[in-house]
Amino acid sequence: TLSSDSLFRKILIFVPLGFFAFYCFKGNTKDTLLICFLFTFIMQIALLIISHHMISISQIILNIIGGLMGITAFIAIPIYFLRKY
Repeated sequence: TLSSDSLFRKILIFVPLGFFAFYCFKGNTKDTLLICFLFTFIMQIALLIISHHMISISQIILNIIGGLMGITAFIAIPIYFLRKY
């Protein structure tokens, strides 16, 4: 089972990837989510090969949610600062 702290860390680790990938792909959400998925999937395959750890679908989903949060932050931060000043 996953504790709430573990869930938070699994999501939080991919927020920067979603943020900067969204910037690099010039606002293309589909490509950003694909990068988040592929990066997570490669990490899961590496864990399977190195330590015979089972592939965790929940971890893939949580990492994609982190990527979505990064995209949301990229969109929301400029809106917040433009409205504030």
